[in-house]
Amino acid sequence: MDKEKELKQLKSSVSDFVKKYYKDPALANSKPAPKPEPKPTPKPEPKPVKEYGKEIPSQTVSASASSTRYSLAVEELDAIDHAFLDRSVNTVPSVYSIFNTLKSDTFVQKMNNYMFMKNLDSTDVYNAAQIDRKLFSKISSDIFYKPAKDTCIAICLALKLTHCETTEMLETAGYAFSRANLRDVILEYFFYTKKYNIDDVNDILYQMNQKTLGR
Repeated sequence: MDKEKELKQLKSSVSDFVKKYYKDPALANSKPAPKPEPKPTPKPEPKPVKEYGKEIPSQTVSASASSTRYSLAVEELDAIDHAFLDRSVNTVPSVYSIFNTLKSDTFVQKMNNYMFMKNLDSTDVYNAAQIDRKLFSKISSDIFYKPAKDTCIAICLALKLTHCETTEMLETAGYAFSRANLRDVILEYFFYTKKYNIDDVNDILYQMNQKTLGR
């Protein structure tokens, strides 16, 4: 199969993905037609309840039962071990602190970790991402550097990350994919399907009238 047919088939797959996941903001903002209000249904009259030969209105019985349940609920609450609740609440900050420690790596730190795990050097990454060598050197030398969103996406393609890994990487730099953004949905397709050739990504973006990466 030649390149032109491959791109045609790829565009068809991307279009199907877009139809399924793209949420057009223009359609989202359109108000649906108002639904007719349902007709009120008449409430049945309460039947009297017999107790020891006397007729008692059911409202009185339900109110009495309600007050009884309320008093029981108060007694149960009073019996709770409040010291145990205090100990449980006090453990929450420690759990959050551990979680934040695990999630505290910056974009550059995560990038360097993936490069180490995948045995990639700087040349492999900036060539695959089609990023200028000086820019990549500037990024990798400063762990707090915040690249542009397109640069982050290009690096994630070069690292061949999954959609979940890419989402986490973008979050560390303060970005996210949006289903209301057509370009983002197209880019998501390539991470879901693990197609990491940036030239193919840019060809599809161009054909669908979207800004290409790094150009």
